[in-house]
Amino acid sequence: MQQSESIRRYLRTRAMIEDDTKQSDSTDSDSTVKATVQGDPLYLYYRLFTTYIGIPSRKPILPGNRYVGRIRAKSVAPPQTVFLIKRHIFKIEDMTYNPQSALYLSKSCRSALDDGERVSISPGSVGSNPEDPMELVIATYTGSPQIEIVSMKPEYIYYSLYTEDGDITSKHPINCGGDDSPSVARIDNYLVPPPHSPDCIVRCISYVEGFSYCVWHRLFIDVASESPINYREVWIPESSGPGSTPDIPLIFVKFAETRQSIRPRPHYTYIKVYSASSESAEVFTVPFLLYTDGVVRREILQPSSWSRPPTYDNVYRVYNDAGVHGFVKKDDAVLT
Repeated sequence: MQQSESIRRYLRTRAMIEDDTKQSDSTDSDSTVKATVQGDPLYLYYRLFTTYIGIPSRKPILPGNRYVGRIRAKSVAPPQTVFLIKRHIFKIEDMTYNPQSALYLSKSCRSALDDGERVSISPGSVGSNPEDPMELVIATYTGSPQIEIVSMKPEYIYYSLYTEDGDITSKHPINCGGDDSPSVARIDNYLVPPPHSPDCIVRCISYVEGFSYCVWHRLFIDVASESPINYREVWIPESSGPGSTPDIPLIFVKFAETRQSIRPRPHYTYIKVYSASSESAEVFTVPFLLYTDGVVRREILQPSSWSRPPTYDNVYRVYNDAGVHGFVKKDDAVLT
């Protein structure tokens, strides 16, 4: 009898165990909690820029490349917005946070993210690959970034320098130049800050050559070009296109640094300044401060349309210390 009772207890216990096992294997229960296996840590990779040039990270992680840093994704406070990612990068780089900084998802992005946007952080997402890092423009920098090769396979942009008097020698020529050919220099495309527009190339070359940046520095496809490259357009260097080899460099024309003040013609109290990037004109009334280099140019103030050809006018190129720049018709102004 005792043996039979023991057998019955064993069978009941076994049945309970099997029943529990079936319940734990069932997929119909919402109350089942499954543990997530912890994989390798997830990182966000980034590169730093001023508004002029790429700068080294203080925490580089790639051998032979001081320009790529990284942060641990789990170190970014929730809800992991652009603002919080920027704050953490500034902390890692031991820099004071600058609210004017701008974060771009990758080198191909043409506009910065809003601070309030959330960034999806997961394996394979933007910023998770050191070959395609996020790009952070920190706006200001107290150090002196050196000009060096950024990548193992650099993408060079070749250029020649000119003033309006003619060609000049670069501070970093890769050839000697001569009577038959101007000097040619180059920058690594990875040093050009986002959004990688022609204006960004002008900023980078200005920095490398020791020029003060000016909106009137201009970039041309070649010496035969009639008009400069539009600063606002998307322009991506191509492997066989302009600027890709020393034989077909881009042409950088440095703005003349001499300046004269300009005022309306007699008996007028205002002057029209035509925008350099649109058809609009802004009216300035006396007193105001506008400057020009005094050179009369032929510029298109009214682009062509289906009903009319483009209109060229004799103009002065003008600007002021507040950042206003454009064209004034020669007949509307007097130099002083």
